[in-house]
Amino acid sequence: MSNAVKGGSSADDIYELYRKASNSGKFKDLDELMQLKNVKNIAADAGIGLEGIKIKIDRDSTLLGKGVYGFTDGKKITLYPDAFTDTETLVKTLGHERMHIYQVNVFGKPTSSDILGKFEKAAFGSEKSWWDYYNFMNGGKK
Repeated sequence: MSNAVKGGSSADDIYELYRKASNSGKFKDLDELMQLKNVKNIAADAGIGLEGIKIKIDRDSTLLGKGVYGFTDGKKITLYPDAFTDTETLVKTLGHERMHIYQVNVFGKPTSSDILGKFEKAAFGSEKSWWDYYNFMNGGKK
């Protein structure tokens, strides 16, 4: 029973009233909460280091169902609504975009479509490993 129900109140009780526990509106069918705290928790559970990386959540509902998951400029990761479809999609998207940041830091920005294609192939290739690691560290699929 919270303090508010007992007649008293605390800052924590009031904060809980405003904390979003699920997506709403056009995003209500997405399994993963579209909040930065959730993204950071999932990334940590998957071993995806985000230190020094800015995360932006794009809440453009016109992108729902378009198969657009994420983007990075090499420093910041932007997550689009479809990335929050479920835990697996979020883990794979975060891992994919993190791989691109690694690639840019090591090799520089791609200077041709050939190099860009190789970057994409490697990032897609890493997705299963991120998901496998997440499952291994968290006792199976959640």
